[in-house]
Amino acid sequence: MATVPGLAHVRPFRAHFSAARLPLAAVWTSSQQVVVVSAATRAARLPPRVSGYCSVVPNPLFSSYRAGENRVTSSTLAVFERIDLALMQELLATATSAGAELTTVTFDNQVVGDASVPDARISARFTWWFETKTTRGGYAGEGRDRAQVRRHCTQLAGEPEAWLFVLTPDPARPPWFDELDGVPDEARDRVLWVGFRDLADAIRAVTSDPTRVVGEQSRFLLNELVALYEMDGLLTTDDTVVVAARVAWPEYQRFAAYVCQPNRSFRVGLTHLGFYAHGAIQPLVPRIRDHLVAVHLTGKEANRRRNAGGATVADLIEELLADAVAARDCSTTCCCSAARTSPTPCASTTW
Repeated sequence: MATVPGLAHVRPFRAHFSAARLPLAAVWTSSQQVVVVSAATRAARLPPRVSGYCSVVPNPLFSSYRAGENRVTSSTLAVFERIDLALMQELLATATSAGAELTTVTFDNQVVGDASVPDARISARFTWWFETKTTRGGYAGEGRDRAQVRRHCTQLAGEPEAWLFVLTPDPARPPWFDELDGVPDEARDRVLWVGFRDLADAIRAVTSDPTRVVGEQSRFLLNELVALYEMDGLLTTDDTVVVAARVAWPEYQRFAAYVCQPNRSFRVGLTHLGFYAHGAIQPLVPRIRDHLVAVHLTGKEANRRRNAGGATVADLIEELLADAVAARDCSTTCCCSAARTSPTPCASTTW
């Protein structure tokens, strides 16, 4: 029998209550015994003789994984396992906007059958799969992450109550989840993207609502989970870049576009563009509608894009040409190898 100095211990037993309800410091299990360790002052609360079974949570609250994705997944699962099932369902439904489509346990009265009408039925049939990413932009292009989701979707075949949740720190839903090419048609509607920020917002809405009855343990665990997401950088997103804009700021005011050297790289996840001009960051921080890495500022290019359905880009090119922006100093915006008066510079355009 194991003894822990300074703490109370009990003999192996089978209890009819859940381990989550015990005032415990820890619970250890093995094939031979269950040792419940608690503060000595609380040991008296444990019943000396109980019968039934002991329900011990199998997943450790503190993850033993070192890899970021596995650690976040393990911690999330451990918290979900310790809160009410209906609350977990509500959080995921809110974060994904899935609504009542997500079902876990159903309670029915007076269930009419072929030959009988039982008074009630409690039923459950669902399988939820999770894929977690801790880096942004993984689904922006073809690659390992998309291929992984396609393989996971084989788990949904023939299981109408099976869902795949894909958790990522992307600031907005990756467009690929609207297409899901390579995913069987029957499974597409059951692949749900979950942003860590959306999940954290759903958790905060529940834990901060004074009208909600949420147990202290659940409230504490959920708040700690949000803190973990924050600590790992999964909630805060650098979604705005501020550019030096002595010339670009008045240009934006005229054309609602930012024009710079071609093939300039911008970090993944940017949604807004700020301008530093006249010794200050300007109060207008516009949302980025589109980003074209290389645009030839020529009438021919404008016509080509207009014929291809890109009227907005074509109009911008023509406006820039008319304003003689294309003939401006290459070191500021156009950055082409031709002479300053070249009529065919190439630029990167964001608007």
